[in-house]
Amino acid sequence: MRRIGLIALGVAAGLFALILVAWFALFYSPPGRNFLKGVAADQIGGALNSDTEIGALSGGLPGHIIVADVRLADDAGEAWLTLDRLELRWRPLALLRKRILVDELTLADARLIGEPPEGEEQEQDDARQIPILDNLPHIEIAALDIDNFEAAINGERHSLDASGSIRLNGPDIAFFLNAESDAGADQTAIAFAKSPDSGRFTLDASIFADTNGVIASLLGLKGPTELRAAGESPVDEAVIAIEGQVGHYGAVSAQIESSFDDFSGADINAVVTPGQRFEGVEELSEPVSISARYDANDDGGALTLQGLSTAFADIEGHLDWRAPRGFVEQLNADLNAVLAENYQQIIQDIAGRELNIKGALDW
Repeated sequence: MRRIGLIALGVAAGLFALILVAWFALFYSPPGRNFLKGVAADQIGGALNSDTEIGALSGGLPGHIIVADVRLADDAGEAWLTLDRLELRWRPLALLRKRILVDELTLADARLIGEPPEGEEQEQDDARQIPILDNLPHIEIAALDIDNFEAAINGERHSLDASGSIRLNGPDIAFFLNAESDAGADQTAIAFAKSPDSGRFTLDASIFADTNGVIASLLGLKGPTELRAAGESPVDEAVIAIEGQVGHYGAVSAQIESSFDDFSGADINAVVTPGQRFEGVEELSEPVSISARYDANDDGGALTLQGLSTAFADIEGHLDWRAPRGFVEQLNADLNAVLAENYQQIIQDIAGRELNIKGALDW
């Protein structure tokens, strides 16, 4: 028996030594690191449909990874993204407990040069436009830093810096982000948390966009933007209030009520005050108010207008649509409108002031 025990101990020691040698050969020898560098390039390239080159792989692998001089190119060999440094500090052994735990993830000096290659289109069976994610794995990123991400927008170079953290654990979600572009021309701060265990939902988000910043350039806002969204309530009675100005498009004040336990719809009340962009448009010469109910289902959705008040008409009614593959295939409408007394007298002479609009569109 003693002999068997000694043999077993010797075999275990040999296996441990073999694993130790393989560990050092893989993570600390030049051939091993070159092999890992090739694997990483293949994985990144496959995920982004690009040819990927990695200049160097260093750090105290596997828990501390530094990737330097990354280049992503299209099929023609033209680079569309370069990255000077990616640094990752994480806990590999947490994978044994089906967790991804990242202490620090840093992206430094990335440059978006061109358009990323298009991947293969995939059909989307879930037609809900606002999915509630309740089956996420346990993922934690304690510190996320993006340092000097550069991109050309409408022919002008812009830069972005950001920091934040993420925690995903099934239906429990916590997300924090602070970002700014072009030395403060755009500033974004978002704090979001949803926890069925505690039964609470919180949101505190603000966006400021200068006329010459990234957001205004992307969306053609032609004016400063300042938006605030906030909410603190039970998860099953979540209430979000939104206030702000969106460039020259106008101002918005809205309240959205929904359940984040099992999203099935939302009650929406909003007032939109058109801005300079719509000067001279008779139909948008006054604030637009809306009270509506959105209901989601597995293959489409519905919008019930309890009241839509505009300068030209008061409208109520119902819209529903089918979108089994993620885009609308059928739209049905049943709307009643009462035109403003002085609006389009010719139409009123022909059809009357009160209109009923029914129709169906198929694509």
